[in-house]
Order: sequence, then C-alpha cells, then structure tokens
Amino acid sequence: MTTNYLLPCSCGKTVAVRDTQSGQTVRCQCGAELEVPTRQRLHELEQAPVEGPPAATRPGWNPAWGIVLLGVLVMIAGGVFTYFTYQNRPILSDVNQITPWESFLMWQSLRTGVRLPELAEVPYLEAKRFYHQKLGIGLAIIAVGGLIAAISAVVGWTAGSRAARRRTT
Repeated sequence: MTTNYLLPCSCGKTVAVRDTQSGQTVRCQCGAELEVPTRQRLHELEQAPVEGPPAATRPGWNPAWGIVLLGVLVMIAGGVFTYFTYQNRPILSDVNQITPWESFLMWQSLRTGVRLPELAEVPYLEAKRFYHQKLGIGLAIIAVGGLIAAISAVVGWTAGSRAARRRTT
C-alpha cells in the first residue's frame, strides 16, 4: 500500500505526493516545480491524511443476531434429538427368533381367523407409537428453531440496514 506525504513548497502550501513518486517532479498550485525526494528522505516528511471513500461499514451485532444464533442452536438440538430417536427406533422381531410359547399363541390367533394384533406385535406397536411421537417432537423442535432463526434474521437484517441508512444521512 502506498503512503502519501506532504511536500512543502516555498509559497507555504503543501503538495500531497506518494512514495512511488520519489525522484519525480510535481507542480504546486502556485506553479513552482518541486522535486520529490528519495524514499529515505520522503519518510522524514509529514504524512498526508488518508482521503477517499469511507470504508464500508457492516452492520454491527444486535440482539436479533443473538436470537438467530439461539434458533440455530435449537435446530441443532432438535436434529440431535431426532437422530438419536431414529437410531433407537423399534424393530419387529423376526419370526425365527420368537419363543415356542409365542409361536403357539400366534398359531392360536391365526386359527381363529380374526386378525387382531398378535401378542408379539402389541409391545412393538406401542413402542412404534411412542417412537412416532418422539420423532414428531424432534421435527417440531427443528421447525420452531428454524422459524426463530428466520424471523430474527429478517428483523436483524432490516434493523441493521435501517441503522446503516441513519449513519449515512
């Protein structure tokens, strides 16, 4: 990055020069030609104030962004809960793994012809119902976290842009 220095003139005014102009000649407003000193001597001169467009300021942190972070954390917690719920889902036991007594009871229920849940299926169906409830809770937590994050992001974005507009006017 180049640095600007103030080169004094005999008229009392100063001319802003860059360090890349060392050894060249510049003209003052009074018309006098000034030779820019070498880089080593240029550093002995006073530095010119930095001019140019103001740096773009990004909107600062506001409470809405904190709530966005909270919403994202709630979504992550819901995702972890849903993942572990899915990993522990109930699995219906294989027919080859049931006990002889369960096999006899299953044969009795099939012999009657009425298709009620078999004795081996009742605990599975209850566990499956509980699993679906837990899965629904996990997905609801994710949805609530997403809504919190989305609404807070919109509020934070509009508040930040309003604050930036107020600073520029």
